[in-house]
Amino acid sequence: MTASMTAFSRQEAVFDWGTISWEIRSVNQRFLEPNFRLSERFRELEFNLRDTLRKQLNRGKVECQLRFQPADQTANGLNIHPENAQALAQALQQLPTWFEQLAPVSPLDILQWPGIVADTSTDADSIKKSVLELFQTAVQDLIQVRLREGEQLEQLIHQRLDAIDDIVKQVQEKLPAILEAQKQNLTDKLAEAKVELDPMRVEQEIVLLAQKADVAEELD
Repeated sequence: MTASMTAFSRQEAVFDWGTISWEIRSVNQRFLEPNFRLSERFRELEFNLRDTLRKQLNRGKVECQLRFQPADQTANGLNIHPENAQALAQALQQLPTWFEQLAPVSPLDILQWPGIVADTSTDADSIKKSVLELFQTAVQDLIQVRLREGEQLEQLIHQRLDAIDDIVKQVQEKLPAILEAQKQNLTDKLAEAKVELDPMRVEQEIVLLAQKADVAEELD
C-alpha cells in the first residue's frame, strides 16, 4: 500500500496518578531517523521506544514528544477508606466500657492509623507501562494517517499518469503527419533554392531527418 511520509498523531490518556500524552510527527527521510523528547523520569524507556518504532516504520524523520502531568494530590484531599474509619470509630466507642481512664484520641491519631488513609502513590513501573502502551497506540495512529494520505497521493499520481498516457497517444497519432510535413518542408526548400541534387541524396537526407525527428523511444 502507498503510504505518505508526512503525518501527525496525538494520543492522550488520563489516570488517577496523572495525564500522559504523546505527539508524533514524521516527515520524509531516506532512512528511519527517530528523535525522542523525554523527561529524565522516562529516559530509561528510550531503548524500548526506539525498538517499537523500528519494528513498525522503516523510514522517515520521526519526532516523538512525551508530556506528563502528575495529578495534584493535595487539591483532591486525602482519600479515606470509609469502612475502615467506621470500624475504628466503633472500636473507640467500646473502649470506655473496658477501661476507666483513656487519653483523648485526636483526629491526627486516627489519620495515622493503618488502613484509614488510602495509599495514593502509584507504582513507577505501572506508569512506565502505560507510557509504552500509549506510545504503541500513537504509532498505530500515525501509520493509519500515513496510509490515508498515501491513498490520496496514489489517486493524484494515477490521475497524472492517465493524463500523460492521453498526451502520448495524441502524439503517436500525429507523428506520421509530422514526419510527412517535415519531409515536404525539406523538399519545398530545395525546390525554392533551385538546387539540383541527386534524388538518392535527397532521399538519404529525408531518412536522416526522419530518424532525428523520431521520438518513439521517448514516448515508450
